[in-house]
Amino acid sequence: MNRAIVFLNVFFITASIFALDISQDGKALSDIVIAADAPKDVRAAAHDLAMFIEKISGAKLNVVSTPGREVKNHICVGESDYTRQIGYKAPKINGSGYDILVRGNVAVLSGPMMLEPEKPAFDIHYKDNWYLHRLCNQFTPPEGFPHEGLKKWWAFCGKENFSFFSPVTPGWILKNNGGFAIANDVGPWHAVSALLESLGVRFYSPGQDGTIIPQNRNISLKDGRRTREAAFSRREFTGIMEPETLLWTRRMKMGTHNRLIWNHTLPFIYANPLQRAKHPEWLSETAPGKPLVTPYPRDGRLPRYTDPAFREAVLLWMRKELDAHPWLAGINVGQQDGKYQKFDYRDRPRYVKPGISEDQAWGDYSFDLVVYVARGLKKSHPGKYVLFGGSYEEPPFPTRGTEDFPDNLVCEFSMWGWPALPGTNKTELQASYPGALDMFRKSKTRNQWIARLPRGVKGPYWEHYLYYRNKVFYPVYFTKYLQEQMQELRRYCDGKFIELDGNAQGLANLPLMQWTLYVQNKLFWDPDLDLDKLLDEYCRLYFGPAHAEMKEYHQFAESVWCRPEKRLITAHSGFLKEKDIDRFFALIEKAKQKTKDQPVCFNRVAALEKSLLPLKKLFANLKRSNTERVHLVLLDSTAKPDGNVAKYHGRPCQMRDLQTGGTVLANATEVRCAMTRDQKYLACFIRCSDMAMDRVKASCRKADDASIWNDDVVEFFVETPERSHFQVVVNSAGVTLEQTTDLDVMGGVMQPLAWGKGVKTFVRKTDSYWDVELWIPTADFGSMKRPTREYPWGIQVGRSFSNPKRRTQAVAPTGGGYIVKTKWANLY
Repeated sequence: MNRAIVFLNVFFITASIFALDISQDGKALSDIVIAADAPKDVRAAAHDLAMFIEKISGAKLNVVSTPGREVKNHICVGESDYTRQIGYKAPKINGSGYDILVRGNVAVLSGPMMLEPEKPAFDIHYKDNWYLHRLCNQFTPPEGFPHEGLKKWWAFCGKENFSFFSPVTPGWILKNNGGFAIANDVGPWHAVSALLESLGVRFYSPGQDGTIIPQNRNISLKDGRRTREAAFSRREFTGIMEPETLLWTRRMKMGTHNRLIWNHTLPFIYANPLQRAKHPEWLSETAPGKPLVTPYPRDGRLPRYTDPAFREAVLLWMRKELDAHPWLAGINVGQQDGKYQKFDYRDRPRYVKPGISEDQAWGDYSFDLVVYVARGLKKSHPGKYVLFGGSYEEPPFPTRGTEDFPDNLVCEFSMWGWPALPGTNKTELQASYPGALDMFRKSKTRNQWIARLPRGVKGPYWEHYLYYRNKVFYPVYFTKYLQEQMQELRRYCDGKFIELDGNAQGLANLPLMQWTLYVQNKLFWDPDLDLDKLLDEYCRLYFGPAHAEMKEYHQFAESVWCRPEKRLITAHSGFLKEKDIDRFFALIEKAKQKTKDQPVCFNRVAALEKSLLPLKKLFANLKRSNTERVHLVLLDSTAKPDGNVAKYHGRPCQMRDLQTGGTVLANATEVRCAMTRDQKYLACFIRCSDMAMDRVKASCRKADDASIWNDDVVEFFVETPERSHFQVVVNSAGVTLEQTTDLDVMGGVMQPLAWGKGVKTFVRKTDSYWDVELWIPTADFGSMKRPTREYPWGIQVGRSFSNPKRRTQAVAPTGGGYIVKTKWANLY
């Protein structure tokens, strides 16, 4: 809960008896006082206050560093020489919060601040960063390398050529977003926003149309004090780089008091080209002299966590980072992105033992490194804590015991560890399914970590629930569940680091999620607020005459989003139904009619309608317009892929030109499809005639290598009523690339993922053609193991050539690319 240290009501009144008058009949009766050397965030807060006072009353308040004699009243934003002269003493606030004191002719709006420096400790040239981080495939040092900033960092570190991590907002972001650091915690600005809210201002979304500004030419404040401590001192969105949106988060009292260096820190120690060349002994091996290589992260190598010299290097780097950034609360011992739990051959016997899973073994292995670092930092940097996090979730609790558990070690909590419903992206499930909260509370691992939190310390919480919001077009409301979650988290978490989609700099499709974001911000300060009252006020103030329709819309949309069904919508499954869309638009149409005489309210409804418009085509796009059928025959369950085309009885399907749909005469391609009687495999036989077999290219020799698309290949796609599509690409050498976009199979990661669970192939080349026989297991295809006339599967089979002069062919011509699913053929 919020802790109200002192709470005397500060509120707007229209009379000036025993009050501080700000404006009267639109005339300014006060000025705004800031320190002469006030930080830019405090200056911005003061100007924000002046701007909104003028919008409310018409009065123009001057922002000054010395109280003016032309007015008798003064509003101080932040502490200054003047607040010290009048004897102002800030109350004790643990973490983030604000203080509003009105006494006589002075009001003080103040609070704790955690501001990052305006410049990084070491100004590293961007080209040096590219090289050290191996970005842009730049593997040779840039001209002028190393530049002066990097030289100073290396000298600061001693003998190591570490990469530098700066938690200070980069200059190019500051330039783009109005000069504000994203995560600064600005108590005086929080107080300004709280005062404006007491005057009736509401910050529902970025921009003028998203703000409620009452009109009153007379503004006065009664004597009193309101001191408030935030329930969560970590209130941080990432990925916001649009000025108006960032201003909105400031006005919503966002900010982070306990600043950290977050995830993936280890690559800064070993992964740059100089360090790898200098310390090859730090890198893991699968056998003596054989490097352990992973496809991700970029460096392709993993360090050996048990190497004594590497451990010392980790400790040195973290000490130097904390020395360079003394304002940080702690630092994460963060492994590489991507869940590659690969052990050095010398370490595997020590950690991988009977009865211990790979996850647990990797957790123990990582924990030993973190303990070493925590002990070292406790000696050199008392008061700073070390953060321990898994790849995507809380790490397993160590099996070796915790008697020597360092009291400066904190676990990073994360929603990735929560169980997922079938077909549900974890980044969406955890914010939509109340049943997951019970599982969350019962998590043995999580409760073990909670019990081991240092006294008086709470762990940070890393959230992703809106990361993919610019890729869908339905309302995302889950406020009741969000409140339950925040009430649970306040026991042991200091707040949330919420990762938004970095491509949505201005929060694309904001109308579909702004209510959830607004509620999240409110819950950061008060997890026990009355949600129904808050929604009623929102709909009344924001939508005016359409209050009833929009309240019904939001309540219905939340009930739809919170259905415990798949987030991924197919023609026959998913949480969203076709009739839901009709109801959404019917309510919006009623709201438009009621607001047609109030342009601002009408525009708010219209913005919501515009964001929802793609829904009108959603189910139509899921229905295939192509009536063409690919005939499916049955094979004996004992059959196998052996190149025998005779077992595929029946007429083959002829590929046509992908773009024009015209008949292909030269280099024609035939396709036959079948399924084993036990329904375990879907089979496809493709015969590719070619008048220049000596020119058929098959350079790719490694499975799941993207270079296969430079070869002559055939591509097979299939989509079932319950699953998004699966894809298999094959070249004439029999090398395959196999992937899927289905969330069930991918475990919630919304990007194509290597799949390939038991795909079998047979490839044969002759003087005039090459054959491909694919057998694809149906285990991941959902409960419907066989297509029917009522529920056919969508199918596309294509043939691409390495020679760009040759025309691409397909079973289902689309006039575009292969993946135009409405034009796919029907398989049954």
